Amino acid sequence: MPQLTTICVVLVLLLFLTYALSYVPIAVLAAIIFVIAVELVHVREMREIFIERPAEFWVACATAGIVVFGGTVHGFQ
Repeated sequence: MPQLTTICVVLVLLLFLTYALSYVPIAVLAAIIFVIAVELVHVREMREIFIERPAEFWVACATAGIVVFGGTVHGFQ
């Protein structure tokens, strides 16, 4: 249920309040995205993957590193 609420809030923001968001500093938007990204990483599950399939763990770490340090745009070019 919380995901549905989040989806609705994001849709309302994007559809009706885009102009208001243009006044929010980029640092604030970056902080919001950072908090969301941190919540996506589950350390316990990564530990389980490391124990069960070490190669998959290292692929996940490499992918995360490339995205963090290289950005996501390079994958689309």
